Amino acid sequence: MNAPVFALVALSTAIALPAQIGPDFLVHHDFLPTGGSTYLNLGSTGVANDGTPSGAVTIVAGPLGAAVNLGGVMGDEINCGPTPILGGQERTVSVWARTTAASGLVTPLSFGTNPGNGTKWDMDIDCTNGGTLELGVSGGRTTGVGPAVNDGQWHMLTMVLPTGGTTINQVRVFVDGVFAYSNSGTQVVNTQPGPVIVGRSANPLTLIQFFPGDVDEPALWSKGFRDEQVKGLYDVAVDANLYYSPYEFEQLLEVYRQNQPAVTIGGRTWLRATGLTGNAGLTALPNGGYQLLFDTVTGEGVATPPASFVTAGTGCASPAGLSTLSAPQLPVLGGTLQVDVDNVSATGLSFMVIGYTTFGPFPISAIGLTNDPTCLGTVSPDVFVGPLGVAGSTATFLLPIPADSALTGAQLHFQGLQLEFTNGFWNLSDRGTATLGF
Repeated sequence: MNAPVFALVALSTAIALPAQIGPDFLVHHDFLPTGGSTYLNLGSTGVANDGTPSGAVTIVAGPLGAAVNLGGVMGDEINCGPTPILGGQERTVSVWARTTAASGLVTPLSFGTNPGNGTKWDMDIDCTNGGTLELGVSGGRTTGVGPAVNDGQWHMLTMVLPTGGTTINQVRVFVDGVFAYSNSGTQVVNTQPGPVIVGRSANPLTLIQFFPGDVDEPALWSKGFRDEQVKGLYDVAVDANLYYSPYEFEQLLEVYRQNQPAVTIGGRTWLRATGLTGNAGLTALPNGGYQLLFDTVTGEGVATPPASFVTAGTGCASPAGLSTLSAPQLPVLGGTLQVDVDNVSATGLSFMVIGYTTFGPFPISAIGLTNDPTCLGTVSPDVFVGPLGVAGSTATFLLPIPADSALTGAQLHFQGLQLEFTNGFWNLSDRGTATLGF
């Protein structure tokens, strides 16, 4: 088997890219019931942190699908099992919340226990202090600064205790992916065993802060995110073409950390990228691709370079008209490239010439294949495929593309070819160039 044919055969073998999460992605709930009254934990701790609702907890529409509504009184909560984050472990904690509470403290997410200084982690909305996001750790709390988040709109609330952080004044607080404040409070973070709770604080019963409102996508990592990564977590959630949850975002992080080469989510394949420029977070690329910049210093992140198919030149006419190429399905890694040849004759056979280079143009009349001097060959005949299937006046060629990020940017060139039985002549289409991408 010669090299060009072998290369084409290799393109027909897809490479599986299973989803992968890291051990530091501990807890995540998207509130899709497993059957009965349990919410499945998608994090690495598994069933230990499945969620059990009690009281007035109902499913409502959230920013990323299903969310929960909580009544805001004692007993309205979801117990998600024992906290997997203890002591001063670095962490990223994020949750989407929506409330119109007008006074006091309300808590969409907490873990740990209250007795003893620094032994809980309460993500509080201080409705008395302008609706700002605050952190309570038993013996101390931050003084919230930033936008009001009790305005009845969905907000992503995120807190990061970075590597080496020990006190709450080192915690970085974010609202909707944007840094709000730090350097508030002095209490040492020392989380002790207790449940992860959606819908209330970790206080004693007489002091519990309940949450009247909606909650979605609570997530705990035992790793502190960079600011750019928090921005990315928000950006991929609100992009209308993605709507990625923390579970899907974690898969992107695993590619960035080089724990897997690439990941395919909803038919879109991402791979690690370097040398990125621009703003932190998500940037849309031309033709449907994206880059997600996780580190503005090193220019590292992940990207989905766009697939494309462009035509050049002019074909020559068959009895049905001028032959032209199009690609209803682009050469997306992990997908199937479809190349159509339009205006093929019912009294002929259609083929596809596939080349790894172009040349010419060369008039095929010079070798007696036609008497039309406008029939110009421009694609190296490395592979010849056919006869092609025809529907009406359109011949179609299908080529599975492997989900192999090493093929990103590779090009294949196509030219339709038809033998017309009525006169024994051949005719050619214009040239199409497929660039493999996402």
